[in-house]
Amino acid sequence: MNKKSAVLIAVAAAGLAGCHGSTPSNMQMIKLDEDTSLAITVLGTQTLPAPVASVLPGPKPGDSIHRFLKSADGRVLFAYDLQLERKGADGAYKALLKPVSSGPTVASIREVTIPRPPGSVGVELLEQPGAGREVVDMFRIFRGQSLHGQLLAMHNQFYRWVHGD
Repeated sequence: MNKKSAVLIAVAAAGLAGCHGSTPSNMQMIKLDEDTSLAITVLGTQTLPAPVASVLPGPKPGDSIHRFLKSADGRVLFAYDLQLERKGADGAYKALLKPVSSGPTVASIREVTIPRPPGSVGVELLEQPGAGREVVDMFRIFRGQSLHGQLLAMHNQFYRWVHGD
């Protein structure tokens, strides 16, 4: 990792550490351990972007990450608290999406298994009124890749979703 990347990551992590990531994002990285990261990408709508180096430190066991999506005009489209647990030795994780107290959110706790790398899973959050398009959070676990490699893989995944395979 070069100095510029290291500084950007440090600044972003320091700014976000107080709340474990209360940031709007259409692409977000969460560092789970030294070798493992979780990437969350929003598909189906344009949201306010987070800084490219939006790498959050992994939450402590039992802690939640407050995740919210904001529209281009700053309106909260959807919010939930995300709790992560390692599911087993195979590298899969269990994600719990929990309702928040106000605004559009999940109706009840939703449990999703994020498969071991290179698997991914999409979670439908809402359907855009009138457009008939779903807004989905894509969860993907990365192992042993640099931040640059992870961001490139997420970009390629988004490109394939927009343009087809």
